[in-house]
Amino acid sequence: MTTEEKHQFWQQQIDAWRQSGKPQRTFCTENQLSYSTFSYWRTKINRARQHDSKWLPIQVNTSPAAVTVCLPGGIRLEVPVAALTEVLPVVYCSLQDNH
Repeated sequence: MTTEEKHQFWQQQIDAWRQSGKPQRTFCTENQLSYSTFSYWRTKINRARQHDSKWLPIQVNTSPAAVTVCLPGGIRLEVPVAALTEVLPVVYCSLQDNH
């Protein structure tokens, strides 16, 4: 079994356990799973999920022509949506240089 297949198998077991509402040990016993292996994969999958979720997805509504960026010191910068990818890195670097 490949690592990806193991990951999928244990993800399915963890999903089934969550839906069962049973304690982990009971679920493992009833499904003939090693409790320690189940715990290992649950921790591994949870850590991967936490790592993946450090950045939150954002949705940009393309209908506004500009976005207002609020900067320290009360500065408000109105940036055309089309220029965000060019302007934001410059603003970010500028803020990092000042701290």
